[in-house]
Amino acid sequence: MAFGATRIARQMLGRAIAYSEYGNPKQVLRCIQYPVQHCSPEELTVRFLASPINPSDINQIEGVYPSRPSMTTDLTPNTPSAVAGNEGVVEVIDVGSSLRDRWEPGQWAVMSTTNLGTWRTHLTTKPENLIRVDQYAFHNVQEAASLTVNPCTAFMLLHSAVKLQPGDWFMQTGANSVVGMNILQLARHFGYNSINIIRARPDAESLKERLRQLGATYVITDEELMQRSEMKKLVPKWTENNPPKLGIDCVSGRTATEMSKYLANSATISTYGGMSRQPLGIPVSLLIFKDLRFHGFWLTKWKDEQPSKFRDLVIQMQEYYRRDVLHSPDVDLVDVDANAEPADFLKPFTDSIGAHGKKVMLFHYDN
Repeated sequence: MAFGATRIARQMLGRAIAYSEYGNPKQVLRCIQYPVQHCSPEELTVRFLASPINPSDINQIEGVYPSRPSMTTDLTPNTPSAVAGNEGVVEVIDVGSSLRDRWEPGQWAVMSTTNLGTWRTHLTTKPENLIRVDQYAFHNVQEAASLTVNPCTAFMLLHSAVKLQPGDWFMQTGANSVVGMNILQLARHFGYNSINIIRARPDAESLKERLRQLGATYVITDEELMQRSEMKKLVPKWTENNPPKLGIDCVSGRTATEMSKYLANSATISTYGGMSRQPLGIPVSLLIFKDLRFHGFWLTKWKDEQPSKFRDLVIQMQEYYRRDVLHSPDVDLVDVDANAEPADFLKPFTDSIGAHGKKVMLFHYDN
């Protein structure tokens, strides 16, 4: 009998963080308990090892994100609900009879699709919803748990809009975001140079040094960016009159507008976020006389349209971890007792939402 089948035969109760209405996560989230299903011949049963909390997860719960899971009665018969979370790493605990030539208990996998609901302990699902990964490729479990969003977004931002060559330059806002730090590590690997913009803060100098260690060529604050007379001298000097061909933006607003002024003719600005909540204002002269192009990138849409390419990209990112091209930026691991009472299972999640720094929920099981 499979290892997982032995566990499931004891009628395990899984736990999940779910919501039945949109709103403030601290108010609408609740913990539900559900029987862990024995998988059919064509299914796998997995348990979650770690699941990140990403900004898009919060936006889904608030009801303001374009992609949202359907609310069903699968786990809550009386009230339709959805399980929160989109990213995580799982361990296979039971394998359907028709899949045992390809899968076995103990293997790790990540999500191939969105809206599966990853803030939970257990899931029974079709294998096409998973991508098998090698646990030994990663330095720690949080790297595997965060494999499918930030590293993949970083790679696509560097490669989907402009074909950079070794020695070329790009600029990016929000360089100390998790995506930004992944971009820097990949850029170092590919031989790209960068001018990176961070928000002015008391610890700016130490943050600049940290980003340089990750691969940044130059780092400036948004306040320094606004010193136009100085920047007009520095950017040509730094780039040796080979201005950046790509701008990567997750801030928008005045910072993105100012960055655009230092890009090459016919350069592209690739936008993947708008943390300032301000519109992107571009002077008409940059469109007419510099022929700037604008490109938006949303990983969810791309992977829905290109599922096979997404699978290949995930495995490529895994190999970058194996080869030490990528390392996980600092995250806060938050312990979750997988067997806790509902209120105690919910608390680490609600405490982590809105807290400073990226959080990865680490599930602990009795065995």
